[in-house]
Amino acid sequence: MRIIAAAAVILGAACAHAAPVYGDANGDGAVDYRDAVVLLQAAAGFTPVDDTMRRNGDVAPVNDYNGGSFGDGRITILDALRVARRAGGLSTAAWPAKSTGMLLENGNSYTVRKYDATGAATTGPGTGLPDESNVITGPISETVGGVTYNNVYEVTASDGAVQHLLQVTDATDTPASVQATQLVLGGNVTSFSPPLIVAKYPLQNGTTWSGTTTATSPAAPSPVTVSYNASVSGPVSVTIADGVHIFDNAYKVTLNYSSFPLLSGKDYYWYVPFLGPVQHGYTLTTLLTTTKTINPDVKLVSANVHGVLYP
Repeated sequence: MRIIAAAAVILGAACAHAAPVYGDANGDGAVDYRDAVVLLQAAAGFTPVDDTMRRNGDVAPVNDYNGGSFGDGRITILDALRVARRAGGLSTAAWPAKSTGMLLENGNSYTVRKYDATGAATTGPGTGLPDESNVITGPISETVGGVTYNNVYEVTASDGAVQHLLQVTDATDTPASVQATQLVLGGNVTSFSPPLIVAKYPLQNGTTWSGTTTATSPAAPSPVTVSYNASVSGPVSVTIADGVHIFDNAYKVTLNYSSFPLLSGKDYYWYVPFLGPVQHGYTLTTLLTTTKTINPDVKLVSANVHGVLYP
């Protein structure tokens, strides 16, 4: 079972972390001039960027889309200036605007480049095949295992494959997790009951989760029970497929899954705030094949997230 695509890596459980206190870069519970100073020092390279800064301090730019999303995955002088304006009562924009947790909003899109086990690109310039584009639409209602979910988004690839991801929010409407009700695995449409949780928010170093689900696929004669556990590490630096754009605050999610005795494996994806997953790889072992490792097999080429085209 191979978990495919930059927006559909699997599994997890509901988020247990409190929502970020946006602007509180030093983690003291307040948003004031001291946070602006911390961000300014980090942006200038005088102090290292830690997890608290990344989680709370990436508040700029504000993007004029659907109420205003914010952030670009980096700590820059723009973040320091926005916090300073907020602390001084000069900011007129909604605070903190709308958090960009994932690519899951109607109209968002992204393009990925695929790679083989040798690290050579199999799509894109010089390959004779175009990079894979993906368009997100929704939300729709979908019934899985007798339960109806009302906030499911369809991710349609240029080859016609359609995957379904469920956006889950907490009581404050903050993204808590992303779940998969349907993925395309090895060319087969596979559904999950209960839905697989793709990510827990916010992604933080040391976060872990585990669970069990039932997978139903035309490739299997009967439903298969899948057990899994996942962990988050980082931040790490990743370079996307254009070879130029580098993210220094990507968090790596490692997913271990098993459907004894037929299958076991690991999936890896690197997630960047604002853009979502930017890189993916896997290790797969089955009774019928030897262990196969490709890391990465997918990299982000570009994305149109909340009306902002990147890169």
